[in-house]
Amino acid sequence: MTTPTPAAAPRDITTIEADLDKVFAVIAAAHRLMEDGRLIDLGALDGHIHDACKAALDLPIPDARRLTSKLGVLLDQLDGLETAMHSRFGDLPIMPSHSVGAAAYADMLKHFP
Repeated sequence: MTTPTPAAAPRDITTIEADLDKVFAVIAAAHRLMEDGRLIDLGALDGHIHDACKAALDLPIPDARRLTSKLGVLLDQLDGLETAMHSRFGDLPIMPSHSVGAAAYADMLKHFP
């Protein structure tokens, strides 16, 4: 008989904020790489965004609301990255594997007015 894998412990707001800061750093690095004409792989970024958004949903409501502005910055940075990628690489197809993080982010936005 196999033992079920224990669920990950909920993360606190400080950890989630640090995770979001890492996401911001990856987005900034992606901009620099594009400016240098290099290709970028954003596959891991999707997972990090998904995890941070899901963790934000697990926070108590007062803590989750404290993340609203930082999540707004995330949205702005992702929009900016998308615009830069379209300018640099043209119309890119949407990869099915990237829908998980986008769906989690959309779900999380429903909870933050």
